[in-house]
Amino acid sequence: VRVDVDPVLLLDTEKWKNVMSSRFNGKKYMLLYMLRPMPELLEFAKNVAHKKNLHLLYIGDYFIDDNDVESCHDAGVEDFLSAIYSAEYIITNSFHATVFSILFKKMFCSYAVSRTGTRVLDFLDDFNLQECRIDDLNRTDYSFNQKIDWDEISSIINRKKQGSLKYIRSIVNQDK
Repeated sequence: VRVDVDPVLLLDTEKWKNVMSSRFNGKKYMLLYMLRPMPELLEFAKNVAHKKNLHLLYIGDYFIDDNDVESCHDAGVEDFLSAIYSAEYIITNSFHATVFSILFKKMFCSYAVSRTGTRVLDFLDDFNLQECRIDDLNRTDYSFNQKIDWDEISSIINRKKQGSLKYIRSIVNQDK
């Protein structure tokens, strides 16, 4: 079975920057983006944000009533992109938040949920970013100490993108 890149990776980072809002520009925070509520991931993020002395911004569909967390449940795509781009660090259980963290060259960690987690794990493996995976939410020592070679990551993205674009063009040209 052929595996191609997620369509998000077909656009250059600059194109995504043109879509984002300025809602979170100039703020200093750690972002927690969750697709579905996970109290244990929230507690993990609060602990890491506290140790980093950063404000914790949560974006997701659910309101979190917690004095230690700024809950933003009205963010559209433009704000989602802005929040990732402007964050000091990102903690997520979302595939696309993981992808955009990489595109915007951010320090991040991803928790792979049971239902869709293999997609995140495979993606991290493709980029040799296993260190950006968080498996134990009871860890109290997580510090974002990964050494990420962003030039190598960009090279891998470009190589995968070109392969996918070549395949798409071959399909389109078959119909002519």
